[in-house]
Amino acid sequence: MRKSKETTLIRALNNIITYLTEEQTDGTATNTYLTECTTDVAAIVLLLNEVKTEHNVNVTWVTEALADIAAIVTLANELRTNHATIVTMVNELKADLNLLRTQTQNMCLVTGDTIEGTNANTIQIQTEIEYLIDNQIYTKAVTDNIAMTAAALQADSTYCMYLCSIDTSGSVTITKGTELGTDTAVLPACPASECSFAAFKIATSGATFTSGTTDLGAGGITDTFYDLAFANTGASFPTVIAAADVGAISAGATTSVVATLPATATSPNATGIAATVPTATGATVPTAVPE
Repeated sequence: MRKSKETTLIRALNNIITYLTEEQTDGTATNTYLTECTTDVAAIVLLLNEVKTEHNVNVTWVTEALADIAAIVTLANELRTNHATIVTMVNELKADLNLLRTQTQNMCLVTGDTIEGTNANTIQIQTEIEYLIDNQIYTKAVTDNIAMTAAALQADSTYCMYLCSIDTSGSVTITKGTELGTDTAVLPACPASECSFAAFKIATSGATFTSGTTDLGAGGITDTFYDLAFANTGASFPTVIAAADVGAISAGATTSVVATLPATATSPNATGIAATVPTATGATVPTAVPE
């Protein structure tokens, strides 16, 4: 009976020793797991710090972007304000270019030294002229007694410019300008599909003048002839674009556009998160020692 109790006690002690051994093994595994967790926590802290840093970069970028948007709005408002000015300027440029194109495609290349003709109410071309109409070259031979085109009466004590033009067939037209009381008269527009080659100014004093009726040599009539390359009808195309129009266009806000995208966020420490939960060792609580 005593031997049986000793055997049971030894068995119980062995169970306790086994249990304590298993607990020791599990404690070692737990320590390993806690060490891994500590390492992982450190990695998470580094990752969070990186996220925080990149967040600050993003905040800076968003702030710059907002400033740039404000600058763009300012610029858009300036463009909207200047739109009418730009339209006006473009229309002026368009009109000037059309005028320049017309004058360069219809112009006299070699003038003819035009003067009063031999007969009454005529003019003459003393040297052959060369001229362009729609960019095609034509010539007009020396010609005297070219009949003056009939026009309205020019009043006494006035000044008036008369334009001499020619068509592709060589026919000459004289066009009366607007008469003025001062010596500031300008040329009339050149008839369509014709080229101007000369002009003359009539000043009346104690007489009237009617083209095609009044002789250029009549009393009270003073004529002054001019040879022309093209008719300057008074449209001063280099100056119609007002300096104020150009000066009104301002866009200084563009210099404030400075936002740049931050570098791509990286998380090199993310790979350090590798803690794994250890598997159970199978330790069991020993059975109660029998009495």
